[in-house]
Amino acid sequence: MTSKELASKMAVLPDFLSGAVMRGLEELGSQVVDLNISQMEELGEDSRGAKFGDYAVRSYEMGYPQLKMQLGREGRFINLHNEGDFHGGMDFKVSGSSIEITSKDPKTDALVSRFGADIFGLNEANMDEFMDLMVEHLVEELKMFFV
Repeated sequence: MTSKELASKMAVLPDFLSGAVMRGLEELGSQVVDLNISQMEELGEDSRGAKFGDYAVRSYEMGYPQLKMQLGREGRFINLHNEGDFHGGMDFKVSGSSIEITSKDPKTDALVSRFGADIFGLNEANMDEFMDLMVEHLVEELKMFFV
């Protein structure tokens, strides 16, 4: 690559990087949702790392935690997964400079009201994992850009 070609590439690099980040977000969106779901299911926590809480002990013949475990799901803590509609309805949207994780499940507003908007988003460990994926994506895009 000549110095003139390199200078030409460098002139458009900021716009290219902006597009590369947007393409990366769109490409990695489903992985962001998977990471968000995993922290709810495996840890019972929101994007700040705060726990949703434990199930209340009730005088039912079979408590809710035992019922969830019998169904093959984690029963130690609240994980916002019962029948799977909330997690299954989760979606990642990129619009301009806005990024949003939401769910199409009708219970979403009630869950946000009870547990807070931070149910959507990545905790610190998952954000680190996402950033590693984004860096890999950007490196590949830059390699193709400079070829």
